[in-house]
Amino acid sequence: MLSRQDFENINNKIKAIVEAPVDEIVLNTEFPPTIDYLTNNNEAYSIMAAILFIDIRKSTDLTENSKAKSMVKIYRAFMRMCVECVRRNGGVTRNFLGDRIMAVFMDSKTEDGKIIKAMDKALNCAISMATAIDFSLNKHLKNNINNKTIDCGIGIDYGKVLLTKVGMYGLESDEEKENEVDCVWVGNVTNHASKFSDLAQGGEIFISDNAYDNLSDDLKEKTWEKVIKYKGQKAFNGYISKFFYHEFAKELKTNFIREILDYDENENAKQIANAIKEIDRIKEKLKKKEIDLVIKNEKSEQKLREINEKYHDLYNEIYSILVSYLYKSYVIDRSMIGFWIEIITLFFGIGKKIGHSEEYMKKQMACHFIYIYNELKMYEEAIEYTIVMAKECSWISLKSETLKYAKEKGKLWDIRWEIEWRMKNNPTGIDIRKFQGYLEEVKKYE
Repeated sequence: MLSRQDFENINNKIKAIVEAPVDEIVLNTEFPPTIDYLTNNNEAYSIMAAILFIDIRKSTDLTENSKAKSMVKIYRAFMRMCVECVRRNGGVTRNFLGDRIMAVFMDSKTEDGKIIKAMDKALNCAISMATAIDFSLNKHLKNNINNKTIDCGIGIDYGKVLLTKVGMYGLESDEEKENEVDCVWVGNVTNHASKFSDLAQGGEIFISDNAYDNLSDDLKEKTWEKVIKYKGQKAFNGYISKFFYHEFAKELKTNFIREILDYDENENAKQIANAIKEIDRIKEKLKKKEIDLVIKNEKSEQKLREINEKYHDLYNEIYSILVSYLYKSYVIDRSMIGFWIEIITLFFGIGKKIGHSEEYMKKQMACHFIYIYNELKMYEEAIEYTIVMAKECSWISLKSETLKYAKEKGKLWDIRWEIEWRMKNNPTGIDIRKFQGYLEEVKKYE
């Protein structure tokens, strides 16, 4: 039981921790520090790292429908597989959390000075895990544990992470007590990697935008799909890849056959509905703030800054919807024409409020608007943005339906003229051979 003296001791300890400053110590090492290296005070060790989480999907159902001794085998085999993959790819395992683990990867150098990027290590580890799960672990589980198999989701983020030691040493109050200390990983990168793992479906690798940007070019060229997923009202932007295996997997035999399914249309429909709700929520909050300013006649820099931040949030939210839910015919059809026109109009309106020019936004979104307008059979608008791409972008999205319409309306020459003018008068930043290909494609419809 806690005595008054115990309470006072706790109160003094909390006061000392909260009132003391936090010293940040930057580390540039190949591996994160171990718990023995950390001090038990207000010191935080800062590293740049890729954080990977992997966890078993529906582990509660698996536990309820399996014998305890079978679960011992499943968990031990799963954890052993994970740690092996982490080590083989230059990382370290730092947390075992029941049905999931957390792994950490940092930049390193080869003997000849070449940098091996943390994100490359993390992604190769994820590929190793996916390969081992489907071509080894599930094969042996199926053979030996009543046809059991597991599905796992993997999430990765990259950025700055702080480490600090927490807990209590036994010697502080009782020499017979054990040391109850651990390391806490603080910051958005760790939290987001965990959330990405939660949101990944079985067989998926889900990485953040920042993680993708920090991949080497050869790994960016793999099969990725830009997505936005929601956990509650919080949006998580990133890239997913499904059933991503090492090349040698083609040579392996397994009795485990994974059914490769398309993304659940109902799930995507739910997510776009959530995105619309989030937009409405931000709009309503923004409206209230503006009304409050008018009523109070208040023009403080702080209030104006808050409103500007909300405008940026709204702009980014709309951008995420426009980018992430394209290329899905069940999301963009003429039955939703009113919604898409409203979203695009809102996008330009909010963009102007935060200082973006119309020309900038048209160039930024041209390829996406071409797809939307083409799907909505709004071909005049699709032609307009095809011309924008011909004038401003390093590539052009050509849609056959739009080109057929342009021919019918005598506007195909406008597209052709812009491509030819660009090649002749402003070739900087474009691949002439690629643009020659675009020109030949347009000529087919003449």
